[in-house]
Amino acid sequence: MSSEDWGNLPHHVILQIFQSLSLVEQARASGAEGRERFPTSDLWRRFEFDLNQPATSYLRSTHPDLIQQIFKKHAQHLQNVSFKVKVESCTEFAEAACDILSQLVDCAIKTLGLIPTAQPSVMDVSQVRA
Repeated sequence: MSSEDWGNLPHHVILQIFQSLSLVEQARASGAEGRERFPTSDLWRRFEFDLNQPATSYLRSTHPDLIQQIFKKHAQHLQNVSFKVKVESCTEFAEAACDILSQLVDCAIKTLGLIPTAQPSVMDVSQVRA
C-alpha cells in the first residue's frame, strides 16, 4: 500500500490498524516515510510499560531502548501511563518505574496507573484447590 493509499483511509481506521501492531511495529511505523498521515498523537496517548520481565527480554517486557525512543519522539502526546509490575519483585521493578518516571517530567500526563501482578495468579490458585 502506497502512502497515498494510507492518506485516503479514515483516521479511525488507521488508528485501529496501528493499535493492532506490536509496540516495536508501532514505533517503527510511526517513524516511516509518510508518517504525517499516521495518527501519532492518538496512538501514543495511552502507554503501558510491562516491567514483569527482565529488561533484556524483547518479547515480553518494554525494552529500555524502545522506551527512550518513544519518549524522544512522542513524549508530548503521552496522557495515560500505566506500569505493570510483579508484586513479589517490588524493589527491582520500582527502580525501573522510577527511571521511566524521571524521563516523563516534561509530559502533561493526566493519569498514572500501577497494575500489580502476582504469582501464582488467581486462576492458578483456584485450580490447585479444586
